[in-house]
Amino acid sequence: DTLKLISHVKISETTLLDFTSNKMKVGESLCGNCAHNNKCPLVLNNRQEVLKYATRKVLRIEEINFHAAFPLISKEIDLGVLCVFTRTDQKPTPRSLKLLETLTSQLALAIENILLVQDLEKRVKDRTHKLQEVNKELETFSYSVSHDLKAPLRGIDGYSNLLLELYAKDLNEEAKTFITNIRNGTQQMNQIIEDLLAYSRLDRSLMKKLSTRIDVFIDHIIDLYQKELSD
Repeated sequence: DTLKLISHVKISETTLLDFTSNKMKVGESLCGNCAHNNKCPLVLNNRQEVLKYATRKVLRIEEINFHAAFPLISKEIDLGVLCVFTRTDQKPTPRSLKLLETLTSQLALAIENILLVQDLEKRVKDRTHKLQEVNKELETFSYSVSHDLKAPLRGIDGYSNLLLELYAKDLNEEAKTFITNIRNGTQQMNQIIEDLLAYSRLDRSLMKKLSTRIDVFIDHIIDLYQKELSD
């Protein structure tokens, strides 16, 4: 509901102090009236017309004989007002006024684009911050879950190893194979947990390019899932 002075040329020190110290309400004085009726420019061709709208005391002292205000409109939203004035009887030509109106439209579009970019940058920044928070929570969760999963795995592996060491004489070969498979399964599960943890930290790691032999990689996958493949 108010206007703020952004840029100025050849305004008196008194007017500048007034504009910067006191807010200009929409609908008030020269620029404010244009902002209030933002459908078209407000052109005042003589001092009598200027005094009709110049409600602020400092503007009446300025001895303005011509004043034109052009609204900066974008999508029915008034972004501001561009004002030009003269203290002499010399007036801009209709062609110059039309040019100013065209330039004002272009300026409004430029301001709109800047605001859109600023809004987009803010959204990206906010979403990036939220994503970092989610990643941090996910990492904390991953460490907690991995600790909870590893504890029973260590127990299974430890007790299986004790069975082999303490009761090897009492176990037949089939029982020993079962225990060995259990231990291999726990080690494989432990490796999967480690891999998941490493995967969760990939977003903080530098990208590296490494050469690898695809046949060795495929053989490793086949060995890893040999039992499932044979079934």
